[in-house]
Formats: sequence, structure tokens, C-alpha cells
Amino acid sequence: MLVAAAAVFADVAAASSTIVAASSATGTTALALASTTSETSRRAPNGSTGRADGASVAQVDLGLDPFSFVTRYAVKSVLTPLYRVFPETGGSPFNRVRTPQLLPCRVQKLDAQFQVTSVAGGAVVYPQVRVRFYRMTGSPITSRRDPGIAKVDELVINLAPLQPGTAEVCAATPIRAVSSPQGVTIRPKDLPRNRAVRMEISVTPFADPGFGQPLTDSNSSNDVISFWLMRAC
Repeated sequence: MLVAAAAVFADVAAASSTIVAASSATGTTALALASTTSETSRRAPNGSTGRADGASVAQVDLGLDPFSFVTRYAVKSVLTPLYRVFPETGGSPFNRVRTPQLLPCRVQKLDAQFQVTSVAGGAVVYPQVRVRFYRMTGSPITSRRDPGIAKVDELVINLAPLQPGTAEVCAATPIRAVSSPQGVTIRPKDLPRNRAVRMEISVTPFADPGFGQPLTDSNSSNDVISFWLMRAC
């Protein structure tokens, strides 16, 4: 279910950082996120969890909060209000292939904001978020802006270290008509017309800032959320 909220995104022209500001009638909350994006997503309950190098660390349980998911889009350089999306009973997905969020014909970009959480008692981890798009057939949607550049089929966002028992807000622009410092993303014209597509957001914990040592997540059931969209024309 989509609900309009009085909130705005504040895009910061920094090389690899984004600041999100959200406001409501009762107050204002500023949420800051340090993230890096590349053009390029491995995961034991009770006690410890394994690392790629064989070492062990405290139990890890990362997740995506289904009650902290909002979207907005831009048409003719005008941004829509921020829409908070509430999950259906049972959590993800938020909607279904027959009830996608409709994107207008001249949509320029789609922003999404969501929250990555870490259960208390675990280890400090480095979350990596991946955003992908899939057709109704299940095949991935790719984008190629230059014949000399390999096709891109996902947006990767490497977040700052996350302490156990805390949460971090992540802002992403997975659909954009023009290139941006955040990286190469899917363009509106890469999406089929009048056909629903599934946006999949997933999070994976890593043990190192270089994101080379993936960790096992003790509860993978909340690592992925899906949201259906459709470009009108």
C-alpha cells in the first residue's frame, strides 16, 4: 500500500555520499548515509558465523525493515511527494504483479529509501546492498549506455560499518535517465512499456571494508524485499 508522506530527499553532490532528510507534521529527522557505489551481491546461528577465510566472528543477522520503505520519482524535473510503502501481511512483497506502482511516461528517475538493521549481540559488519530489476518471466533487466561498456544489471551500494543493534538508512536511485556520480543505473527506457517489473533489493553482510569476505547471515528471510513497478509508456 502506497501512502503519501510529507518528506523530501536532499541529494548531496559528494563523490560517494548521500544525505536524506525526512520531515513530518510532528517533527523533523535528518538521516545521513555514507555510501559508495560500484558498477559491479554468501552468507550459522548460535554462537558464531563463518568468514570466507575460515575465521569465525559473532553471530550476524542483517535485515531490511519492511516498515521503512519509501519511494518517489521525478517527471520534467519535478519530484513527487515521498510515498511510504506498507507491506502486505507476511512482509515482502509490498505489492503484486497486478498492482504495480505506475511510473509516468516521462519519468526521469526513481528514488528509494530503506533501512538496513542489525540484531543486537552480533558483530560489526559492512552491509552491501544490491538492487536488481526482473521481468515477469524472471529474466534480469540490463542497461548499456555505451557500446564499449559491459551491460549493467544491478546497482551495488557499499555502506559504512554497522554496529550490532543499530540501523542505517540507505537512499538509492536505481532508475535514472542520465548518468550520475552514484553510478550507472537502469534507465527508464530499459523498462518494458506497460509491463510490470520487479525491483529486488537485497543486503549481504561482509567482514571487511573491502567487501571481500562475505559472512553467513543467521536469518536470511529478511535479507530481500521486492517491489513491482510499471512504466506507463
